[in-house]
Amino acid sequence: MPQDPQVADNGRALVLTWSPESHSSRYDADLLRRLADGKGPTEPVAKTLWDAATLAEEGLGEVPAEGFLSDDDLLANALAKLDRRGFLFVEGLDPTPEATQAVARRISYIRETIFGGFWDFTANMEHKDTAYTTLEIGPHTDGTYSFDGPGYQMFHCLAFEGTGGESLLVDGFRVAREIQERAPDLYRVLSEVTVPGQYLDHERGVHLLAKRPVLRHDPDGALLQISYNNHDRA
Repeated sequence: MPQDPQVADNGRALVLTWSPESHSSRYDADLLRRLADGKGPTEPVAKTLWDAATLAEEGLGEVPAEGFLSDDDLLANALAKLDRRGFLFVEGLDPTPEATQAVARRISYIRETIFGGFWDFTANMEHKDTAYTTLEIGPHTDGTYSFDGPGYQMFHCLAFEGTGGESLLVDGFRVAREIQERAPDLYRVLSEVTVPGQYLDHERGVHLLAKRPVLRHDPDGALLQISYNNHDRA
């Protein structure tokens, strides 16, 4: 239970003493104001919109795996870059599942899905999903059939024998801005009309269904998430 609330620094902080442990916690007034207004604890990171020309000029901004795993300052800068751009390359990682998991757990916990939490796979059609084939997959987002679609996903190619297989990155937030500027009426449709995403695997008895707009916004109107995958329209 909080005890003995004290205002500190001329109103810039609140100090609470907790019972029965008798330890003190200090809360910045600006933080409390943001939380009271229903906002996050910090200001959101401004997004850096990009295209091929931008990346050709600025580079991909790769970070070394060794530093990523051991240097907290490098990790913080890398994650800020990930938040701004939406992607990050970690270079020089050993091609093993253990090394891949180490990078994932350095960032966060690993979420469980119908495919597992962390898993490796090949084009063996084990699941009813285009990722388990050699077919080309166009720009899309994953998990449109999940109530809470993936925030960040990590991919690591452990071995490859063949041709093709290049990865294609698209800045969905950049696409959304161009739609908003060129066709605001269509932007509104994509923001308001819910689109169903489904995952069907009759042999395993799996049927997942979720609905949300292609463009999802927060209460203040800021773009939060893009959900686009025609393969999951079912």
